[in-house]
Amino acid sequence: MRCQRCGATVEEWANYCRFCGSPLWPRGRLVLQWRGMAVAAAVAAGVGVAARLWPLVGAHRTVPPPLSLPALVERELGSVVSVEAVAADGSDQGSGFIYDRRGDILTNAHVVAGAEQVWVRTAQGQRYAAQVIGEDPTRDVAALRVAALSHVPPLALADSQTVALGDAVVAFGSPLGLKNTVTEGNISGLDRNFAIAPAVYRGVFQISAPIAPGNSGGPLVLAANGEVVGIETAAVVNVGGNIGFAIPIDQVKALAEAWAAHPEPPPSPAQALATASQNLVRQFYQDLNRRQYAQAWSLLGSAWRTSTPLSVFAAGYANTVQDQVSAVKAVHVSAQSAVVTANLVAKARVAGGALAVTRYRLRYQVGWEGGHLAILSGQGTVIPGP
Repeated sequence: MRCQRCGATVEEWANYCRFCGSPLWPRGRLVLQWRGMAVAAAVAAGVGVAARLWPLVGAHRTVPPPLSLPALVERELGSVVSVEAVAADGSDQGSGFIYDRRGDILTNAHVVAGAEQVWVRTAQGQRYAAQVIGEDPTRDVAALRVAALSHVPPLALADSQTVALGDAVVAFGSPLGLKNTVTEGNISGLDRNFAIAPAVYRGVFQISAPIAPGNSGGPLVLAANGEVVGIETAAVVNVGGNIGFAIPIDQVKALAEAWAAHPEPPPSPAQALATASQNLVRQFYQDLNRRQYAQAWSLLGSAWRTSTPLSVFAAGYANTVQDQVSAVKAVHVSAQSAVVTANLVAKARVAGGALAVTRYRLRYQVGWEGGHLAILSGQGTVIPGP
């Protein structure tokens, strides 16, 4: 016999799955039916006998045994991911969880807002590119798809309308980038309403489980059974306690099902290359500003690296204080290459220690080389001005 929740093979006589703790309802109904027939027969024979049988019936009702916190974490953590969204003005980090058998993931819309590229990382450390298949900024909910995670068991979704004040909950996520973090608390308030533009939150849960930036999008689960009751979304800072908020999962279910059935189409190869090329140029200047010259040099094409050894390349930036790049845009894009233009404000120390500021208009050729994207060539034109 197979468990309907996790698919594990279990013994025919079992009432609970020994892997995930879920009740094996077909077997359970047979047990209840048999016990009910015994009670009916006892009633026909005499009320006193039925009364003696009732405790036996109650002792065999299929109520799942409560899970310990370590057991709950072990069962759930494999379906929780951290989310990294790369946008033109930087990157954002949050959390998410798998909710169906397609590898679809729920998170907050504010985590992926304006993202040009989204990545997810599993609890085991594997990193995958993700497609945004749905986004509702007003409700602050978004869905991602990673087909490679379709084999991972989804988390069960609870009926959040049955949640009561004081229910014990567990929050999963990556607060401040600290992956695989678990905190405990309670439902400390119901039906909270507030707005953080562009999101408008209505009827959300207030929770005492500590959460922080990076938890956004993570699952809030009931400690009793591990079912997802909400999506962690916001926290109040600089208070004398822990006050967080979670969107009830019932507000999200219909959206999630619609996005899973009708996802937004993936970008074309040219669109994907344009995004990746822009990100590559941004990454190049981020590495330079961090003085990670070897990493920046590795993003160049082989011909450029051959003509400019790493030592020469690094020496060229010895006096650079900051390179501020903006208006990064891919033009003349094909499936194999793109031209990326950008503006650069370069600040460098000159003789006497003075700070010189020079503005450039940049133009890079980006293309595939050896199975990966590289900056093949580039040139900069000084923009006259003060």
